[in-house]
Amino acid sequence: MSQKTKGMTPCEYREHALAV
Repeated sequence: MSQKTKGMTPCEYREHALAV
């Protein structure tokens, strides 16, 4: 998961974490 979120911005990472 870290590899996929590595290219994400803090905002996107937060939304992704909430979605998962």
